[in-house]
Amino acid sequence: LICNLDQRQGLCACPRAERLILVTLFRPVSWGDDMLRLTTLIFLMFLAACAENGTGTGSDTTDPTDPTTVEPDPADTESDASDASDSSEPEIEPGCDVDGDLFVSEACGGDDCDDTDASVRPDQFESCDFVDNNCDDDINEGLNCTVYAHNATELFSVDPFKGTLSYVGAVPGVVDFDTDTDGNLYGISASVLYRLNEPTGEWIEVGALGETDGQANGFAIDAQGNAYATSGAYLYSVDLDTGETQTVGMVGEDIWSSGDCVVNKSNTLFMTSSDSATPGDDLVLVDAATGVGTIVGNLEVGQIYGLTAAWGYMFGFTADGRVVQINESEATATQLHHFTDRVFYGAASSPSR
Repeated sequence: LICNLDQRQGLCACPRAERLILVTLFRPVSWGDDMLRLTTLIFLMFLAACAENGTGTGSDTTDPTDPTTVEPDPADTESDASDASDSSEPEIEPGCDVDGDLFVSEACGGDDCDDTDASVRPDQFESCDFVDNNCDDDINEGLNCTVYAHNATELFSVDPFKGTLSYVGAVPGVVDFDTDTDGNLYGISASVLYRLNEPTGEWIEVGALGETDGQANGFAIDAQGNAYATSGAYLYSVDLDTGETQTVGMVGEDIWSSGDCVVNKSNTLFMTSSDSATPGDDLVLVDAATGVGTIVGNLEVGQIYGLTAAWGYMFGFTADGRVVQINESEATATQLHHFTDRVFYGAASSPSR
């Protein structure tokens, strides 16, 4: 009766505790044990019917009309939203993040050392270049950014970015060298092809180069493992297994190999050329299929006996110890370092560089 007053669906809607209380309240004093057992049986049957109908199981006692039911406080919701808003990144003042990399420029008191380049920022990884990529006042930290260079008897490791040089080992009078696609270092003398056994440091003779026009002095290996040598006015292919050479073609009547050739990361072949009429070396673009060369321009730096391409840059090494950066599209050379006590005859990189 009490439960029905709030318009629930009969006694089944009452919690079980209330049902027991109701049965107890309405039990006459004069009832005997038989009547009590009958009443209990009827009540248990009633409960079973309630459970079968899925009502009044007592598993959900939340009452929307119950004043004790707690509803979410809109103020709490607004507070939570405010807290989430407070934890977001602070807004950057206009003009303090020109490159949009979400770091404040040093001019505005931040730590972005180049606000014109989004690739330069404090969380950036370093790469082999001339740029402080992560704004820590250093370049290329933790990286090996060296290339090979050599003279007639010594092999060096040179960092063209920082201008450091260290001795690696001896060379058997090679005039130039390069690395193949597996990282093996090959070198040529005027007549012989060599391969370096890195574990022992020994240069192994592969074979004789054969007849060439003049003296072979440039050597390069492309991305497919094809090796080339420049000698005089001609380009030759070189068999890395035997050392044998085959004539590819004449580079040009007014072109003469001054000391090296190189394949850049676009798999394009270049060489340097010199003549008595021009003080600096010419940069020559060479068709590796035909040997035909096209002069790009004069570098205004002479005796560039070593060329190497690494990390998207081209570097030249001269007979008087200079290291220059070469712009291959404009044929310009910019001096980076000068090792006054060194002589360079050749240079090489590796496929990974």
